[in-house]
Amino acid sequence: MKRLLQREFLRLWREQWVFWTVLLLPALMVLLFGSVVTTDIRGTRVAVLDNSHDALTQQLTQRFDQNPYFTVTHRLTSYEQLDNLMRHDRIDIALVFGNDFAADMMHMQEVNLQILVDGTDNQAAMRASYAERLIQEWQRELMMQSGTRPQFMIVPQMQMLYNPYQRGDINIVPGAISLLLLLMCTLVTCLAFRGHGEWKRLRDLYPVTPPKLVAAKLLPAFCLCFVSWLLMLFAAVVLLHIPMSFGVFCSLLLGTCIYMLTSLLLGLLISCISRSNTMALLLAGMVLMGLSILLSGMMFPVESMPTWLQYIADLIPAKWYTDLLRCLWLTPATLFAVSKEILILCGFFLIFALGVMGQTVKNLKSAQ
Repeated sequence: MKRLLQREFLRLWREQWVFWTVLLLPALMVLLFGSVVTTDIRGTRVAVLDNSHDALTQQLTQRFDQNPYFTVTHRLTSYEQLDNLMRHDRIDIALVFGNDFAADMMHMQEVNLQILVDGTDNQAAMRASYAERLIQEWQRELMMQSGTRPQFMIVPQMQMLYNPYQRGDINIVPGAISLLLLLMCTLVTCLAFRGHGEWKRLRDLYPVTPPKLVAAKLLPAFCLCFVSWLLMLFAAVVLLHIPMSFGVFCSLLLGTCIYMLTSLLLGLLISCISRSNTMALLLAGMVLMGLSILLSGMMFPVESMPTWLQYIADLIPAKWYTDLLRCLWLTPATLFAVSKEILILCGFFLIFALGVMGQTVKNLKSAQ
């Protein structure tokens, strides 16, 4: 029994990837869940369109900026600026003060304050609720400072842009498509190469250059994943009744093709560096999927995460493709509005392509 236990402990120690995965991965996931899974909405980006420019509007704007849940990032002069920022996903909420805001408060019983909220955000309703609560607290402070019961009331006029009825499927579907594409493409190619024997057979039976070998692995998987993407869009548009125009579909093609190729290359890279199919599936499924669900912005706003986690989220392709989908499909915006996301996805594509090519050349040489 003693010798058997020693043998099993040594076997487990030799499988370094299993040992360190079981030892460190649960602690890492607890840290991620504790930091990401929260109902807070810190970092809400606020734009202010102040047509009054009086002391009260400045005071309320300052109150928003000093609140830990809000940050005033833009002070606007026109509705055109507001619409442009909202379409480009630069702001989450916009406060619009009417002309003579302070004077109306003194002479009228009700004063309207327009609050525009990006309805494509999963946390849109909560952001609007926080903003309304802050305004009510500020109004109560004004009542206490005046010493008498005022004859005015601030009435927030909430407007959810791009999703006025707050349909949950509209907010969830883009993130779900992004995650499913990443998981599906990665799993299709993560078992493309199966150990040292596979590399030797490829070198002997198909004497082709590494670029042709990688292209042969990518093309069939790309065709399969592209058809699957079309079926997902069909389910979303026809069965879930999420509107999509032909122009939006054409705009999505470029970003989607780059994202799918990036995900396929990531799967090939995992296959090249993995020592076994079990290790490849673990990396592609459990680790990659877990990080993507938490950090892609599908379920939890990235702005509410700690700064160090926001940097890690920027390294996940699913985050950028989710932003691209929401911006083009739900806003909708022009292709120029998502140029940043497309360029970043192209960067991921080049990095993974270079990694796959380098590892392929190395593995073919070692198989000789």
